[in-house]
Amino acid sequence: MKKILLLAVSGVLVLAAIASAANVAGQISISPVIGGYTYDDNQSRNSEVNLIGGVRAGYNFTRNIGFEGLFDYVDAESDTSGNANMYRFGGELLYHFMPDNVFVPYLAAGYAGVRFDGPSFGKSTYGAFDYGAGLKYFVNDRFALRFDIRHLLYNMDGQTKNNIEYTVGAYIPLYVVKPAVKPLEPPPAPPEPPKTEAPAQQPFTSLTAENKEAVPGRIMVTGLNVDDNMIEILATERIRNYNVFTLTEPSRLVIDIPNGVSGFRLKSIRVDKLGIATVRFENHPDYLRIFLDATQWRILPYRIEESGRSLKIIITTP
Repeated sequence: MKKILLLAVSGVLVLAAIASAANVAGQISISPVIGGYTYDDNQSRNSEVNLIGGVRAGYNFTRNIGFEGLFDYVDAESDTSGNANMYRFGGELLYHFMPDNVFVPYLAAGYAGVRFDGPSFGKSTYGAFDYGAGLKYFVNDRFALRFDIRHLLYNMDGQTKNNIEYTVGAYIPLYVVKPAVKPLEPPPAPPEPPKTEAPAQQPFTSLTAENKEAVPGRIMVTGLNVDDNMIEILATERIRNYNVFTLTEPSRLVIDIPNGVSGFRLKSIRVDKLGIATVRFENHPDYLRIFLDATQWRILPYRIEESGRSLKIIITTP
């Protein structure tokens, strides 16, 4: 039994890579899981860890709040001393914390039917409350690993039973349901103002920040270069420590620089090249977040190189 659980955990961890994506509102998902199930000591069943397998079907009402229907099957190690196989079917509400992050922790609570099938019980069904916690680790926007633990409570023959379930599995988004938007009646058109020719935005290859003075303890972004195959971010010193991930809806590449700060007065700079529409800067107390917004539904394949006092985002395909 322990070997089976170890192989299952090792198998899903091998899939972990540079992560991206996040918890999305309107998302429908499916989650196969496997793990262990421990019965209460005062239940006349095998007290060893029993193998559990199951599936969850989920829907996110918002980025934070979701629901999952569930079905589990617990395979008892033996049918002696009153042991029985168990089926669990019901649903849970989930609340996700930090839904935009790669690691998304959540709390869960729900209610299910617990059905036993064994020589000493016949076929008996009980109502069970459960609560617990979990963690999703997004490998990309099509796949995440999940880790869950639940405490189950139910009454059997006047006694409260306490069971523990712990599982690992895959979180697989299938589809995003977009809310229907009823078209509004257009308001009466106001009188047209005199037409004036707006100056066309000129493409740039190099842009220098207004503030280039070093701030003690901070790495300041001082410039932006756009070449035929790359976007270069210039700074006052070498950027050695940074985090990179992607987000969807809309698609964007995100770079977090600890102790970073932007020297640009503009928070958004239009690029319109290499599949990137704009570069945006968000200053936070202890880090700088840089967004590279895609012009289409996905970020083109890329790699990042450190070069002196700059980071180069190199687009690897046209």
